[in-house]
Amino acid sequence: MVKFWESPQELGSVVSRSLIQLIKAYPMPGWVRADNLPTESAAQEILKLRNTIDELKNELSGRSQSAAPGSERLSQGDEEFAVECLVTFHADPQRAWDTRKVRWKSKTTWNKVLAAVAPSLIDEASEEVIEKKIDNFARREFYDDISGAKYFSEKTLSDITIVPESFDTFIVQMVALGVFQKSDKIRSIKDTATYWRLTPYGEKLMYELRAIPRSSTPLIVEEIMDLSADDQTETEVKSDS
Repeated sequence: MVKFWESPQELGSVVSRSLIQLIKAYPMPGWVRADNLPTESAAQEILKLRNTIDELKNELSGRSQSAAPGSERLSQGDEEFAVECLVTFHADPQRAWDTRKVRWKSKTTWNKVLAAVAPSLIDEASEEVIEKKIDNFARREFYDDISGAKYFSEKTLSDITIVPESFDTFIVQMVALGVFQKSDKIRSIKDTATYWRLTPYGEKLMYELRAIPRSSTPLIVEEIMDLSADDQTETEVKSDS
């Protein structure tokens, strides 16, 4: 940068303007006052603190991939979970309007319920969504056992849903095991629902339960022609195992 001047007064003006232009065009950290420089002991202390932070981060990462402390004392995994359901049925098939309900206990495992709901919590899910997932699971899992019970021998089942007490027990158990945690996303004031998401340990469990391992047994796909059903084709997947 070159500037010309003709008098001492003009020189001062040109220098000051040039410095301002240089600062704006090429911003630099600038000089540091000697009394603001960190001492050797301060620098060592900063390095020590950084190392401590790294160690804590590694420890936290390791804990997040494992079960919660003390969870070994809790029921979990393939151990049985007694689920209380609300069974809706018709005592007389000829009287569809005569709907009745009864509470019924069935057994499953924690892992089966978790496998049914976990994919919905990869991001997050409201308690309403989780409850619907468990209701769908209950219909599939318990229908045969309930409909085959002597009490329902002459009755027609209409629906099976999980009762709030069993739903709350499942949520509490998953939190205690370190599988679920509350979502911390910011929402509108009008949204008063409770949202849950998987912890890193919960994601790990989900992959173990739901991911399909590589199999050495090839799948055989057979196309079965059903000529009696308007020439529609059904595809059946079978395994040699």
